[in-house]
Amino acid sequence: MLRKNKKINNSSVCVITLTHNRPEYIERSFESLYKRAGTKIEHFVFDDGSDQKTKDKLLQLKEKYNFNLFLSTKKVGIFKRFYLSLYKIPIDYDYYVKLDSDVEILSDNFFPEILDIFSFPAKIGGVMPRIEGIRNADRYDKRMDFYNGHAIKYDAAAVSGCCMIFPNKMFTSFKRKKLEEIEELEDKWGVDSVLYDHARSVGLFIGVEDLGVYHIDNAYGQRRVNNDYFTERNRWTTIDVDEIWCMNVSRSLAPKFLDRATLDKIKKSSTDFENYIINCEQYLKDKKKFDLVISEKEANEKEETVTVKEDKKPMYLRKMYKITSPLNFGKNPYIPHGTFKYFSEIPDWAKNNIRLVIEQEDVSIYENNEEVIEVGPSEPKKDIRLHITKNSGKIKLECAKCKYSTYSEKRLEKHLQKKHS
Repeated sequence: MLRKNKKINNSSVCVITLTHNRPEYIERSFESLYKRAGTKIEHFVFDDGSDQKTKDKLLQLKEKYNFNLFLSTKKVGIFKRFYLSLYKIPIDYDYYVKLDSDVEILSDNFFPEILDIFSFPAKIGGVMPRIEGIRNADRYDKRMDFYNGHAIKYDAAAVSGCCMIFPNKMFTSFKRKKLEEIEELEDKWGVDSVLYDHARSVGLFIGVEDLGVYHIDNAYGQRRVNNDYFTERNRWTTIDVDEIWCMNVSRSLAPKFLDRATLDKIKKSSTDFENYIINCEQYLKDKKKFDLVISEKEANEKEETVTVKEDKKPMYLRKMYKITSPLNFGKNPYIPHGTFKYFSEIPDWAKNNIRLVIEQEDVSIYENNEEVIEVGPSEPKKDIRLHITKNSGKIKLECAKCKYSTYSEKRLEKHLQKKHS
């Protein structure tokens, strides 16, 4: 008979959960935790200024499960709340678990099983289960390894940080911040990134593919149920605003249907959501008249656009991957912090990279030897044009004011300062 590692089985486990509103998800998450933990746990719950309905639910769940609850009347944001919570958590547990309040544990005997991985014959900085219901690349695209009866991804990238398990050494060596430093923090998100980076500095980060958790309702389902929560947060513009608008307007228009390209076109000419609904209804009544009104409006507006050379063929839309390095995430070596780039395919270095946000967009393309990509409105350098060379797939930057081009942002920046400042 196979035996579990006795030392791991007797380990103490501390689970940390941050909450803010959405009590229905919190209840599902906690029920799955206490049903499937498989071992005794110490649970610390830190609320970040939730509404009264959520606080009442937390108090009800506390009475049922007897966890440590810390309520706050002030919302400071998840990033600050996490650093504040570190002052309340003892440092003598064997393992620490960051479990988001919208995550449901799927696998039975969860902790005894996943803690098996920490007997791996190398230093382990962190472990995470397979996460279902996320909007990202799949981890199955690389080799599967096996250890202690589990299917694992050796030294894995973190697809999402909603459930991460760390050894005591990682958690206790994680740098705390003084209260005055926390007060000055401007970051809203990115806790997962800083934890992941520190875990990698301690040892390997392993993904366990035969144990799973579920991002409740998945990315789109959560936005269908709680669209205001995400629109007000506006962490990822495409899914948190653009696609929520599309989802909500499609409900108003049903059983009539407009495809995504049409919805995007109409949204560009809409001032707010109510105006968006009206414009969609007008488009369905008289498409030609609506297009004429929009064409006249666009002709009268002075917008910054990419210069199109006369020898270019007609423009078309192409699905591209917009890869962003958000300022509130950890830095990465591939894309300058706070900027984004477009790619026709997701590069290997971007797959499952917790420090990047990957979104798919329709991008304006001109048929020629090179494809000119229209610079998005959030691109900080508006006097730069982006090119993707078909043969090599490299990103080339071109000055929008002259014919100078380069593959280096620094060289282009020097050129702009010298020639056009």
